[in-house]
Amino acid sequence: FSSLLSLKLHIEGYHNNMKCKQCGETFDTRSILERHKRDAHKTRKYSCVQCGRAFFLKSQLGSHMVSHTSNESAKWYECDECDRKYKHRVNLIHHKKAAHEKHEYKCHDCDKVYSQSSGLIYHRRIVHLKTRYACDHCKSSYASKGHLRFVPCSQE
Repeated sequence: FSSLLSLKLHIEGYHNNMKCKQCGETFDTRSILERHKRDAHKTRKYSCVQCGRAFFLKSQLGSHMVSHTSNESAKWYECDECDRKYKHRVNLIHHKKAAHEKHEYKCHDCDKVYSQSSGLIYHRRIVHLKTRYACDHCKSSYASKGHLRFVPCSQE
């Protein structure tokens, strides 16, 4: 960036929203933040205007809306673990894997377990590989690229 002001404007415009408002955890990308909010805090922000049912994803709401317009005689594939229904069997299979199968990503170095592969990748990079991201202008280094981008350089 050509100046500290342009860096600050960039950070405010593109990176300040990467912090979870509920727990304060920060993320490198908006998609990882959204996945965190959905998984950690179970926020269902997409609601059906016809029946009030809420969904994590806009695409889930769209699939649900079909249930209000399609004919009742159509075959539905119902999840036996929750109230979800799908017109296509493959969608039910994907749902059951994502929603009801427990995923464990275990660190082979210390046996720490994560529910998402991204958590394990971050853990291994920071704890075991001791990856650091160094500033090109000063001697500061940080555990993540996000910290390197957010913290103003002392030499600029």
